[in-house]
Amino acid sequence: MLTDVEAGGVRSVQVEPPFIVYGCQSPDMTWDEVAPTVAAAAVIGLPVNSGYPARLAPDMTERICRSDASRFASGEYEDGVAYVVANPVAELDCNPLYGRLVVCVTPATRREHT
Repeated sequence: MLTDVEAGGVRSVQVEPPFIVYGCQSPDMTWDEVAPTVAAAAVIGLPVNSGYPARLAPDMTERICRSDASRFASGEYEDGVAYVVANPVAELDCNPLYGRLVVCVTPATRREHT
């Protein structure tokens, strides 16, 4: 659960690949799968890189849809970030979230929680 990782030093949530309606939408996930993560992050006060913006700024699309996604795809994982993905990532510590999604953190972030 996101509340569990938030208690363990997580400072933000990243859906990977990012899912911004009308900006970047992965064929790996649907909005129905991503929406509960966005809502849960908002409720517990964590910034999240995905959502359904009223207005899509071009710089947001570049930063989130391209730059952040490229860093994740190349294995540049950040401590303090909970990554929500469709499939576990070998280099990260992952646990089931809901449905077929998993939440993953770096081993250093996991150590902060234990």
